[in-house]
Amino acid sequence: MQLYSEPCSLNSDMKTFLYLFVMASCLIDISFAQTFAEPLVGYQKDLNNKPSFAHVNAGIQLAFKKNNHYEFLLQLQKSLPLSQAGIDSAFTPNTALPLYIGANKTIKPSIFSLAVGHRFKITDSKKTTGLFILLYTGLSFQKMKVEYKYDKENYTILNPDKTLSKSGVYISTGIEYMRSLKNGRLFLQLCISTEPLTRITAYPASFHFMAPLAMNLGYSLPIKKKNHEKKKV
Repeated sequence: MQLYSEPCSLNSDMKTFLYLFVMASCLIDISFAQTFAEPLVGYQKDLNNKPSFAHVNAGIQLAFKKNNHYEFLLQLQKSLPLSQAGIDSAFTPNTALPLYIGANKTIKPSIFSLAVGHRFKITDSKKTTGLFILLYTGLSFQKMKVEYKYDKENYTILNPDKTLSKSGVYISTGIEYMRSLKNGRLFLQLCISTEPLTRITAYPASFHFMAPLAMNLGYSLPIKKKNHEKKKV
């Protein structure tokens, strides 16, 4: 099995995205936008591996509501790994010992992402509930931490998995249900993301980098009204 990886460093594509991220954050006309802070938590499963890696997901995003149909999003997100345990075989040339033993392996995969996004309402804009389409583009930083426990003095794993990291641009899309409440908005979203899309190098391993499918629950807190709304007060 081949895994594609590269060092976790800023290549030219990532630097370009960071530049565009900063420019988009600065140039978007938010003076007439209603602003929301949106903490979110959730659970995600990886679609690239079997058995699948799982995470507890947490993040925060700013939503700039331009009108009843469109919002611009800035998002930070971090996944907290749920360890996956397995067993590899370790061998020895020492004839006084068993030829091989089980080596306990633990993989702790984690993801950190920074993204810009768009929220499009696809149902009646006048209703207090609605469905939205979500689109994100950003930077994803993934790390697959591998740990082994076995008799390392007498045994050797012939092709061990190693701790790997990968970073690069990713894209994500999803659907969201939102309900307006008295002091904010409650939302539930289902999103699927690609793994980091970077220049690749072949490397043998028993796992791939992750393409997560996430279900998130969040609350949208208004922190700034539209300018024309302020003038009416």
